[in-house]
Amino acid sequence: MAVSTALVIDDSKSARIMLSRLVQKNGLEVNMVESGEAALIYLSSNPLPDVIFMDHMMPGLDGLQTTREIKKNPLISHIPILMYTSKEGDAYEAEVKSSGAYAMLGKPAKPERLKELIDEINTLEPITTAVNEAIDKDTIGDQINNELTKPDQNKPIIVSNQEE
Repeated sequence: MAVSTALVIDDSKSARIMLSRLVQKNGLEVNMVESGEAALIYLSSNPLPDVIFMDHMMPGLDGLQTTREIKKNPLISHIPILMYTSKEGDAYEAEVKSSGAYAMLGKPAKPERLKELIDEINTLEPITTAVNEAIDKDTIGDQINNELTKPDQNKPIIVSNQEE
């Protein structure tokens, strides 16, 4: 799997920008959103990223809940999710993995650990061409809108691929 695009999800603007810059230094194109709800909307209407960096503690859908929602949808469940968190410990790591996340990335991210995880993901088997060809953005959008938690319509959603 050649990793070239990433989605960074974090309610903290500074954390989003810091991690995005590190990910970009590894040659990936990065888009950013500020919440789990915004991530679900993003995934329903944009080209799918090769990897997702998910903050754990966010208002609304937290990182574990958002990861579980993504993993429920067969059209997007193949995307590896790295939980970006300051939490530590075996029990927490087990909870992260049971939610469907691929691995944990400590906060603040260490550049060598980030590179190691990207390299690992690059060795994963790609999803089949048939699945790729079957992915239709309208289908994904309809499925996400029908199956996943609706976002709070009063909360603004930020989608950005540029530094703010």
